[in-house]
Amino acid sequence: MQYTPGAESPSALAKIDMLQMLQRTGKPVYVCCPVHEVAGVIDKLDPKGLAISATDIASPKQTDGFMQLIQKRFAKAVAD
Repeated sequence: MQYTPGAESPSALAKIDMLQMLQRTGKPVYVCCPVHEVAGVIDKLDPKGLAISATDIASPKQTDGFMQLIQKRFAKAVAD
């Protein structure tokens, strides 16, 4: 299942309940969201079966921060 925010629902965070329900049924979830929402999305969704894309990364520094955030969250998930 892919979720990309649009004009009617500009935030992936507003759809977390629906995305969690999809994950509980075993469906993989692909979320596109602005980089400032990534932490909230990955903290609320199971990393298993989750793919996430930041839609507004504009610099190598932002890319590094995004990757560090993802690595930190997934390292926590592996440890759990």
